[in-house]
Amino acid sequence: MPALVRQQGLKAVLGVSLWSGPICLLWGVLYYFKPALAGIMIPLSGVLLALVVRSFSRALGGRFTALACQSYLVLVLMALRFGFAVQAPVQWALVMILGLIGLGLVPFTLRRDLLDDGAAPSSGQGDKWYLVLPLGLFGTLLSCYLAVQLLALSQG
Repeated sequence: MPALVRQQGLKAVLGVSLWSGPICLLWGVLYYFKPALAGIMIPLSGVLLALVVRSFSRALGGRFTALACQSYLVLVLMALRFGFAVQAPVQWALVMILGLIGLGLVPFTLRRDLLDDGAAPSSGQGDKWYLVLPLGLFGTLLSCYLAVQLLALSQG
């Protein structure tokens, strides 16, 4: 039980806020050097964000999954909006399938217990989730926006 007390939503928010930008930047750099491989980042970014949430918060509960899925959707929509998600001409059905695979990998990555003591999932009762989810959204948007601006400045 002591390991479950260490679960903190604000640490998860800090994690997605700090790591959404570098993942977005990695996606843009991959698109710049090898556009054909940029589509692989759609499902991979879901796994990376789930691992970030997991490592920062020791997350097991469904609310942590909601935070990771929210950040994943923001990251994918930002990449699609600014045009470095996939190489153009592409079938949008393929993009949607890859997006759903990535969205499915988020809870799959978070479902396995990282703790050695076999503790059950916790709801994170000490966290104020009405603050954590909007802060996670804002942090992810800000981090991705800064990464897109950095990509734009580097391309001239």
